[in-house]
Amino acid sequence: MTVGLVSLLQTGKSSLLSHQSGISTASQNLANVNTEGFSKRDAMFQADGRYNGLSNVEVRRRRAMFVGVNILAQESRKAGAEAKMTALASLDRVYADGDGSLGDRLDKFFDTIRTLETSPTDGDLRTNMVAQAQALVDKIKATSTEIETQRIQSDQTLEDAVARVNAITANIAALNEQISKIKGAGDDAYEAMDRRDNLVRELSTFIDITTFEGDDSQITVLFNGAQPLVENHVSARLEATLDPNYGNLRRIDLVHDSGVRHDITLEMEGGTIGGIIELRDDTLPTLLDQLDNFAFDLATNFNAAHSAGFGLDGVSGRDFFGAPTGVAGAAATLSLVADLDNNTGWIAASTSAVDAVGGNGNLAVLLGLEDQALAGSNTRTFREEIANAMSSVGRLVQANNVVATESASELQQLNAIRESATGVSIDEEMLDLTRYQRGYQAGAKIIETTEMMYDIILSL
Repeated sequence: MTVGLVSLLQTGKSSLLSHQSGISTASQNLANVNTEGFSKRDAMFQADGRYNGLSNVEVRRRRAMFVGVNILAQESRKAGAEAKMTALASLDRVYADGDGSLGDRLDKFFDTIRTLETSPTDGDLRTNMVAQAQALVDKIKATSTEIETQRIQSDQTLEDAVARVNAITANIAALNEQISKIKGAGDDAYEAMDRRDNLVRELSTFIDITTFEGDDSQITVLFNGAQPLVENHVSARLEATLDPNYGNLRRIDLVHDSGVRHDITLEMEGGTIGGIIELRDDTLPTLLDQLDNFAFDLATNFNAAHSAGFGLDGVSGRDFFGAPTGVAGAAATLSLVADLDNNTGWIAASTSAVDAVGGNGNLAVLLGLEDQALAGSNTRTFREEIANAMSSVGRLVQANNVVATESASELQQLNAIRESATGVSIDEEMLDLTRYQRGYQAGAKIIETTEMMYDIILSL
């Protein structure tokens, strides 16, 4: 009889302790229902064969590894698109059609030639042609400056991004070490894992990473699927260094704990840093090359036609634009011939010295340049080339916005899936809490009843 009562007491005790753990776990889950990155804990029970009771095996942290991998990929994709938005929006405004735009300045310049053709000796009309030419030059140079400014500003943001990456990887390594000392289980370890997961997710917004977790609950973080950023409690670091090979912009090196470094600039694909480098080294230089070619084609073709004509003084062979030294930098250095604004008589309106005063044949030649395919490797007119550049910027903005929108939508769905698998549901926790409380009460009742039976036996 006594042995049976002892067994009942042990059954009640195991029920109390197990359900107390369940109550504590559910309460902790409820307390963290709004904690970002918190993963639900589950109290795991099994039958205790010795006393026909329960045994609290452990508290487990829920995980959603496959979803987590996809979340990291979409975070990287979204951050890369967002990193380019400001610069692209600025360029979209610069290239936008309308009053004062590049296309508008070109149209007004050729309009002044058309007007001067009706009265080639009119000083005011000549002055106006030079003024509109200068306005066109200024707009081309301003556009070039804006592209270069966006490159420099984008490059400068790499410093802060690299510093944050280094702080994150160092913290992940420190949490790895902390978790290894706790032996990878228990509330303290799980809290550290939650914080580590949040850091890994933040890291994915800066660079393209993959992760895997070992049996010891420590994670390894790889850059671009190959080079280690974090291994156990050791982290590598990134360094941003001005490099003439990158146009005196920043090179990104991955520096390992051993001191070995690798130039990974060209390997950057995702995240804020990847987006910035793509913008800086690909998107913006392509636009600048297009503008340089436009400026070069405009100046050289216009000069060739202009120098064949004659000014009011009967002199031929004069350029209208400053002769470009090459395609590279043509937009930034474009100018009118020195002192043309004070010598508008130099404008070569005539095709011969005989009718230098009053002739307009060469103005017709200059005006004809407007409709010739002299830009874009002789495939487009100057106006069409500007329209093509506008379309290019528009397509870049639209494509980038699509990526940002799509990745945000994907993230929303993935987060919902993750939340359903690892998040805290108030309704579920309240049901568990009620179930654990009743189990606890049942265990207490077993002990209470057993004590009463003891008292009865002892009173006999």
